[in-house]
Amino acid sequence: MERISQKYRPKVFEEVIGQDLVVRTLINAIKTKRISSGYLFAGPRGTGKTTLARIFAKALNCENLLNDYEPCNQCQNCLEINQGKFLDLIEIDAATHRGIDQIREIKEAIRFAPTTGRYKVWILDEAHMLTIEASNALLKTLEEPPSHAILILATTDPRKLPETIISRCQIFEFKRLNLSQIQKRLELIAKNEEIEITPEASFSIALASEGAMRDAESITERIFSLGVKKIDEKILEKYLGWISFQKIDEFFDLFLNKKTDLALSFINKIYENGNDLDYFLVYFLNYLRNLYFLKINSNLEKIISFSLPSEQIKIFLKKRNLVSLETLKKMIELFLRAKRELKISPLPLLPIEMAIIESCHVF
Repeated sequence: MERISQKYRPKVFEEVIGQDLVVRTLINAIKTKRISSGYLFAGPRGTGKTTLARIFAKALNCENLLNDYEPCNQCQNCLEINQGKFLDLIEIDAATHRGIDQIREIKEAIRFAPTTGRYKVWILDEAHMLTIEASNALLKTLEEPPSHAILILATTDPRKLPETIISRCQIFEFKRLNLSQIQKRLELIAKNEEIEITPEASFSIALASEGAMRDAESITERIFSLGVKKIDEKILEKYLGWISFQKIDEFFDLFLNKKTDLALSFINKIYENGNDLDYFLVYFLNYLRNLYFLKINSNLEKIISFSLPSEQIKIFLKKRNLVSLETLKKMIELFLRAKRELKISPLPLLPIEMAIIESCHVF
């Protein structure tokens, strides 16, 4: 069975979400025939770097390029690229092939003309993982490449690349996707798969993905594999160990009522049930963030409501007058500290318990 990330991977520029400036610039390069020999695609994981590199390579080699400079996805070259069989598109994972020998192979092969396409394209993923020797060899390749050769370096950490390599590439910065963009994409995928997904569930998955569409698709695929026909917060809580918005809201109410003992019992029960403490903190911090924004200025409702389900917005509007701005700020600081310390604490609950106790004292 084809994976969700592969099945719904964008095949044309128009399908790429969240990277409008990059897409527009690449299309303009094709339109004006100002093709660089080296490109650097830098940005967080799962934001479309290798996907867009493939689409760009496909458009450059398409035999029947459409009027809007999109690849046709019908010609032999396009079909072979979609199937991963195109001889003039070579993808290398620098995380596992990081030595000088692999770069020497590129240096040797780059001299030869394309087999069937107009351009021979190398996509070097996680380029920052290359050894120093390999980076030096790559630099020589970038200095005097033939006109038919294009190197696209994709990296999540461009700071680790030598400045000499960066200076020889056209740089594109990829952004994290926002919650709304991920939500809409997930809801489209669910609709195509004939599976119902609630706004609360799509929001939760988008929040957990931290701006990476690939991560959101991976989470969704795990739920799809259960064979369910509807995805809601109960499903996410049951099978992924996540906490529903309702329980997060109940947890916050314990602080409003200064129920320190019940708040500690709540988090202990969460832990005993095997729920994901990291996701719990992310979700609770987002809850506090939304209240904080609404407390600063009610006009910010437009910003946070862009992604949130309407029922959650109503709850936030009621709660914002029950807590002071200083209290929210202090709680955010305390639970941010707990989030940082969670992974290094020998007792997983301890950082959260301390945040709970100190938060109850500031009310």
